Amino acid sequence: MLWEIAKHRIHSPLLLKDSEIKVDFPTTDYVGNQYYIFNIKGNNYRLIVVVKFTMGYIFIRKVCTHKEYDKIDCSTI
Repeated sequence: MLWEIAKHRIHSPLLLKDSEIKVDFPTTDYVGNQYYIFNIKGNNYRLIVVVKFTMGYIFIRKVCTHKEYDKIDCSTI
């Protein structure tokens, strides 16, 4: 479901800026350099993506547990 909503919104001309991601996914965090962190399954997992607004793409960089995420430097993946 997360992917279907995100896929629809990212291809929509209505998604013009990063703050609009928060409308559908209020717990999403922007961590810089086009990286966004989505909380999955009650904050048990993290989905790390790069959003290219100009290209209309979402690149999945990593899916991990919350514990694994705490050890990650997002700028290195």
